[in-house]
Amino acid sequence: MLSVLFAMAIAISNTEGQLIADSCSISCPGQEITSTNLHQKYIGPPGKRGAIGPTGPSGRTGPKGERGDSCDCRSFEDKITRLNFTVERLKSVVLAEWSEASNHRWYRLFRTKVNFQKARETCKRHGARLASAGMRGPDMREIISLVGIRRGDLVWIGLSDLDEEGSWVWDDGSTAPATNWGRYQPDNYENNEDCGHLWKDYTFNDCPCDLGRNVLCEMDRWD
Repeated sequence: MLSVLFAMAIAISNTEGQLIADSCSISCPGQEITSTNLHQKYIGPPGKRGAIGPTGPSGRTGPKGERGDSCDCRSFEDKITRLNFTVERLKSVVLAEWSEASNHRWYRLFRTKVNFQKARETCKRHGARLASAGMRGPDMREIISLVGIRRGDLVWIGLSDLDEEGSWVWDDGSTAPATNWGRYQPDNYENNEDCGHLWKDYTFNDCPCDLGRNVLCEMDRWD
């Protein structure tokens, strides 16, 4: 009987000691022996999984692909030339209403009475910001004349202390001190003046940010 079981165990095992899924059975007096109950009675539990074997050798290099069509680069050069020409034309159209100052920045005055936030949005729509660098440098008077600001015009510039009272910051990110404040300014009258504008005599004044003012925008040079 043991020889039959031994032969049967060999028959249902593969070369790595794992049971083959195919079923078989042997009839014995009073009991039917199958691969299932043979495994349950006479074969122990699986051992621990062995270590992963080494990586096999790389396969053979595949066949070389077909050669692609040659490129006529002249067509691309022509397209690039036409594109550059178009860009230059667009720049001339966009900047038609802008004036270039000696600091190589462009300026435009919008005669529309809006609050400070709307003024910022107006400049942003044109790829610009409220005038900042030109208002703290020696070019300020030149810019005022260039864009046609008249004495008495009230004009938003990019200067505010909205984030922290008394800490005035320019819209280009500079914290350079403003040196053109009017007399006794900024005074934060009634604790409600956080935005800077050009006053009637071309000096700076702080005022409530919700008042309506003209808008002076500044655009960096286009290279």
